[in-house]
Amino acid sequence: MQKGGQPPFNPVAMLKVRVVQAQHNLFDARTGFIIRDRLSWIRFFGFFLAGSMPYENTIPGGQDMFRDITYA
Repeated sequence: MQKGGQPPFNPVAMLKVRVVQAQHNLFDARTGFIIRDRLSWIRFFGFFLAGSMPYENTIPGGQDMFRDITYA
């Protein structure tokens, strides 16, 4: 069975987004705007101009993206 919607973004790129977001004290909406606005950020996160980029609803809030991590 196939789920609808966009496939998830690269977890490494989303981790970079969360780190930069914390460093610059940005909300999800502002972070999504700046990612699409600044070429240097697009390149740093590994996104492409013609590809999809995260916006405020696709940037995971809080610790959601880290809850399923298991440590060996």
